[in-house]
Amino acid sequence: MDNEEEPPQAEVKFSTPENSYWLSKHQYNELNVAEREIRLLKVPIALVLTSNLRDFFPQWMATETDAKQHVNEINTVPRSIVACEIIQCPIDAVQDQYYAISYCAGDAKRTKWILVNGYWFNCFESLERAFRQVRASWPDGNGDSDPFIYVWADQISNEQEKSHQVAFMRDIYHRAKHVYVSLNFPDEQSRFSSSEIAYKKFLDYIHNNDDVKYNLLNPAGFRELAIHMGADGHSLKSLITEIISQPWWTRSWVFQEFLVASRVYFFIWHIRLSWWELSPLLKARCGMYEDLSVPSGSDRDCEPPSRRTKTSMFRKFIPEKLSKPPRKPKDSPSNSSMTPEKFLWSWADISHSHISRVKHFVESKEHWSCSISVRNLMENCHTFSATDPRDRIYAFAGLAQTDGPEEGLLRWLVPDYSVSNTMPKLLCNLALTFFKFNTEHFRFALDAAVLRKRGENGRFNPSWVADWTQAIDSDMLELRSKFLGGVTEGRMDNDPMVLLMHENSKSSVTGIDWDIPEQLRAISDPSGLRLRVEASFIATLRQRKNDSFKFWCDFWVTEDARLAVRSHETAKVNDTLWSICGSQRFHVLRTAARTGGGYTIVAEAALFVPAAEQLDKKPRQPTDSNQFQVLLRGFQTIELI
Repeated sequence: MDNEEEPPQAEVKFSTPENSYWLSKHQYNELNVAEREIRLLKVPIALVLTSNLRDFFPQWMATETDAKQHVNEINTVPRSIVACEIIQCPIDAVQDQYYAISYCAGDAKRTKWILVNGYWFNCFESLERAFRQVRASWPDGNGDSDPFIYVWADQISNEQEKSHQVAFMRDIYHRAKHVYVSLNFPDEQSRFSSSEIAYKKFLDYIHNNDDVKYNLLNPAGFRELAIHMGADGHSLKSLITEIISQPWWTRSWVFQEFLVASRVYFFIWHIRLSWWELSPLLKARCGMYEDLSVPSGSDRDCEPPSRRTKTSMFRKFIPEKLSKPPRKPKDSPSNSSMTPEKFLWSWADISHSHISRVKHFVESKEHWSCSISVRNLMENCHTFSATDPRDRIYAFAGLAQTDGPEEGLLRWLVPDYSVSNTMPKLLCNLALTFFKFNTEHFRFALDAAVLRKRGENGRFNPSWVADWTQAIDSDMLELRSKFLGGVTEGRMDNDPMVLLMHENSKSSVTGIDWDIPEQLRAISDPSGLRLRVEASFIATLRQRKNDSFKFWCDFWVTEDARLAVRSHETAKVNDTLWSICGSQRFHVLRTAARTGGGYTIVAEAALFVPAAEQLDKKPRQPTDSNQFQVLLRGFQTIELI
């Protein structure tokens, strides 16, 4: 086994439909990285049929292609075909001359055949649908003599050069003339007809009333809308609910594609909606308008309320005269039209499983200023999903400031999809990047390591590495906000000194310019990484002062019972309290049982005077600075594992 060679560190491929047949017939030409080349798809505007395929792509008929064979088949039933040709060009040369498609790929086994460069290509069913939607929405001509439009679609435009293309994915979508979002609605003609009628009626309403968009910000505006919609209000409500529940909103990359786009259009079946047309109803359906919104609060922001809680919550915020009408007897005649009261109530009866993401999209688009700090981006990436978990980091890093104060930080986050760059390694890379950047980012990353849940990656990473794909632990957050306050008072605060080493080699890497990716590349097991930091020992948790209350407990740390520590219930007797250089909070550390020693981070903690303290109140911190300082034993180097 020891003599076997390790597999080559080839790049990870997209999770796409199997396409060995097409690749055997066609070879991609290599992109010119220096020229920032991209591949565009030349797509006919007119409907392509078997009978007119040769008119659009006569060059395919000159050789023995699948297209030629298909046209020459005697028994071929005339049908529409999605067909396109790949062209390569520098992105700077085609700005505002092409269209980018944003879609949720879905199951790689649900596919459709299309013709690409004359041969059958196995593409995602959702992408094939997007091509048809774009073509169907186009007028007979595109304003000039060119019978083609030029489209960028990742499955075909990328030849798996993921690390290269991801580096300027933001530019691809930002420089597109339009970004078309294709939502995966089922092809049910009856529902399509009623929803199309309802939405066209709504569009007619807002286009013919200049102030209507702003009138929708209050219940009176919805009363007018309900009267206008009549019986079609049911279909409109159902349509917006289905839009919000689409899986497209959950994918990591679409957030960047949507945010950087200059002009965004959504396709629902063959209805094309601009963001300006769609956003008012999304905001209303998500409770983002005054008098219709869900009251803010950490408990409601983190967890969906029960149906019972949701009902009482909205009764409180809906005016009495617009409250939910009483249920009609079963034998009473039905009324298909929506009364204003019934229509307004229907907007409040929303599903909380999806609205938080859609609200994030809407709010981010409204406040988009071409860049977001890396810290803000990392705080939200856990709410999105991706086939490759590394996309949950790289997709958001592309939105960060490239010429601001974090420019130096971003050079360590260059996309790397090689097999050796595993998700645990990427998280280690991100943690170390924050640690070495400056004191503010050090605090941010160390806080995240404590507050975020330990997911699957936590089994392979040290305790000082945050898993950004996991949500914040609500108990840890409440412990901080309720008892620990913002910044611990009276403590010493020095700039952090971070040294990286591995337990097997015992060799450390020092200095501000050490290459994080290069150091991690040579390490097979990131769980063995040790972080050397300067810290001051304060005290040992000697004895429990009381039983766990909810999720926290207190410990005595001095023999005279004059000082105590409050921390998370995971803390134990004989754990130790430390002040880590660079941090603004105390930490409970636990001595590692394995050979080599070191400490694991357990939780944050507060040092307090217990005399006047009440069980459910924030503990009073030491008022005598000498009483506090005497506990500091001077700084020493310790290893966090």
